[in-house]
Amino acid sequence: MRNKLLGIALWQKDTQDPSLKPIIDEFIVFKKSEIDNCPPEEKNKLALEAELFFSGVISLKDEFLKIKKETEREDIKMELESITGKIKELEMEKGAENGKEEKLKQYLDDFHKLTKKLNLWQKK
Repeated sequence: MRNKLLGIALWQKDTQDPSLKPIIDEFIVFKKSEIDNCPPEEKNKLALEAELFFSGVISLKDEFLKIKKETEREDIKMELESITGKIKELEMEKGAENGKEEKLKQYLDDFHKLTKKLNLWQKK
């Protein structure tokens, strides 16, 4: 999905569509280092694939935002899985290591924040 977003952004970077341009421009600024590090052949491939796949879409803006939202939701889920793993590891450790309680509290706080964020995404 990330490649689809990047492909659309590369394909539409010079768009004159007033509803799409600010979204694409913001995405390109946000992903600047990733775009700069992408070889020219890969950029061309991603832009061509996006053009072939999305050229018939009625609202490219809506499609882009839908894919972006899904990508962000997947990122949150991956963070939740990572934190869950850290919590399990911490709980399996033997002894009362210094800072263990603080680490656990921080992981649980982070988990709670991400869960709330995920729930907000699902309501939209």
